[in-house]
Amino acid sequence: MINEIVLGIFLFTAAVCDIKTKKLPLILLTIWISAGALLYLLLRPASMTDEFMGVLIGIVFIAVAVVSDGKLGMGDGAAILAVGIYLGGRSAGFTCLYALILSAAFSVAVLMTGKYTRNKEIPFIPFLLAGFLLHGAVTYI
Repeated sequence: MINEIVLGIFLFTAAVCDIKTKKLPLILLTIWISAGALLYLLLRPASMTDEFMGVLIGIVFIAVAVVSDGKLGMGDGAAILAVGIYLGGRSAGFTCLYALILSAAFSVAVLMTGKYTRNKEIPFIPFLLAGFLLHGAVTYI
């Protein structure tokens, strides 16, 4: 439970930064990932295999950020890596799935209204926060 609270606080803070500046401060990421690793070592909320899968999801998204030439931001990939550290593979996978679905639905909606063009960048971390909250609601209700 402490992992989820800490992750929620960091995701909220990161979402605000992403909306305002479209950047994620390195200091925030460093604190975030370090705290997640420390909590894992102290609490062991997930098995080592599940934890590895969570980290692997983050690494895949970082690789996509590199290959996509910035279409997915490196900060988004690092945020997903942190989510994987905090939640483990299964929960991080569902959180990312919900975030991707929500961001796709938002993108389609704003494209249909004509507010944005195809090349308009949207911040992803607010959707990651929404995916995290949605996964928590689905899991605990």
